[in-house]
Amino acid sequence: MTDQRLISDLIEALKNHEDGWLWKIIDNQKPVWVLGEAGSGKSTLAASIVMLRENLFDMPLYQLIDAHSGENLRNAWRYLSPQLIAQTEEEIGLAFDDARSRWLDRINNQPDKRPQQLLVDEFTNYSESDITKEPAKKFVKASLSDPRKAEERLVCIAHFFTNTAVGGSDGTAKGRARGTIQIDRKTADGKTPLKVATINGLNNSDGDAEVDKKVTIPAWLTPESIHKHFNGQPIDFDA
Repeated sequence: MTDQRLISDLIEALKNHEDGWLWKIIDNQKPVWVLGEAGSGKSTLAASIVMLRENLFDMPLYQLIDAHSGENLRNAWRYLSPQLIAQTEEEIGLAFDDARSRWLDRINNQPDKRPQQLLVDEFTNYSESDITKEPAKKFVKASLSDPRKAEERLVCIAHFFTNTAVGGSDGTAKGRARGTIQIDRKTADGKTPLKVATINGLNNSDGDAEVDKKVTIPAWLTPESIHKHFNGQPIDFDA
């Protein structure tokens, strides 16, 4: 099966799942926040979104910002290939500042910029560190407008969507609600993700951001399945 056929089959499956919400998210320029408690499948979904954009749109992962990247690269991120990794608090603080500078440079000086991605994990912890608190706050505020113009797709992971949980970004609650897509995953036992999720911020056909939209995560939407799809084991979307 040709690569283009594999791409076409996957796009069709994304568009046909429920009302096409999966495709709308993959094709969207708004920052995506994947939320939920431990064991809800946040990392699995975030990695899947990054991999779909990489394989369908040839959109590389420029940087991974993750304090636990060493462990996660062996597990949740094993199929990801970030060009840069920020892991220590010092590296993460610099990465947040560098991202804001990079966005402005891409907006002002790179008219033919190639779209790329940025993945940020464990956002809940960054507002509690003296080293990352201020850079994280400025990063979140800038993320509401600059990444779209800079052609950089942003995926962030946090336990909650409160000001504290997303970098201590006071004064941005309304902007975050309208200017981002939030996918809230669930677990019943703290170990196994449920297939149901809730989405906020995805615009409907009238241009209004939907509130508490109930959706389901298909069983085939995993990093391993996506990797296999493009490496000799196409996904059986009817299984």
